Amino acid sequence: MMLPLVAYLDKKERGSFYVMIGNKLKIVCVVFIVIATAMAHGYL
Repeated sequence: MMLPLVAYLDKKERGSFYVMIGNKLKIVCVVFIVIATAMAHGYL
């Protein structure tokens, strides 16, 4: 599903595309850890 898009982008754009995805994944991971920690401590 992602392959045509990645193949379409040139190397510079592909690099920033992966950086964008990486940044979003980092945010999701941080949010997930915060929620999991809050649940473990009984805040939610």
